[in-house]
Parts: sequence; structure tokens; C-alpha cells
Amino acid sequence: MNPRKITGNYLRNLLQEGRVLCLTFVKADGTERDICCTTNPSLIDKEKRAKGVRTPAEHLIPVFDLMKKEWRSIDEDTDIELIESKFPNVLDTLGVKE
Repeated sequence: MNPRKITGNYLRNLLQEGRVLCLTFVKADGTERDICCTTNPSLIDKEKRAKGVRTPAEHLIPVFDLMKKEWRSIDEDTDIELIESKFPNVLDTLGVKE
């Protein structure tokens, strides 16, 4: 499957469904980042889950990077590509069961 450009709003919708997504996006410094991410609490280590309510800047989309085991933010206005084939068997590799 080829990369598919998506909007920040579409990314938010997919994350609200609890999905694991593999993306490439352009960071604030202009470099690209590959990431497999989610916001599904059942897929995030208990000690890394969000504690309390924190409101990020409106244009930033918080995601949990399943490879680095850290929270990251994606600017909704940046180029975002949904990439599935770039990360074959990523869920098995990460030990994630959807």
C-alpha cells in the first residue's frame, strides 16, 4: 500500500477510534519522523498513561509513540502520511494486541 496523505482532523478521528497508526510526518525542525502511535490507553504502559487533564495547544495532536514509549505531538498543519506497509507486522513486533 502506498502512503496516503491525511489531514490533522482525519488523524484525530482515527485516534479517537483507538487505532494504532503508522505515520510519517514533518517535525517542527523540518526533519521527517516515522512513528507508530495511538491514544488507546489499553495499549499504553500504565505509568505512561495520561494523568489528569492537560490541554495541549489547539493545533497539536498528542500521540503515544509505541516504539519509543513516549508521548509526542504532531502539528495538525504539517504533512502527515498514513503508511501501513512501511511497518510490516508492527503490532506483533511491539507485542501489541488490538
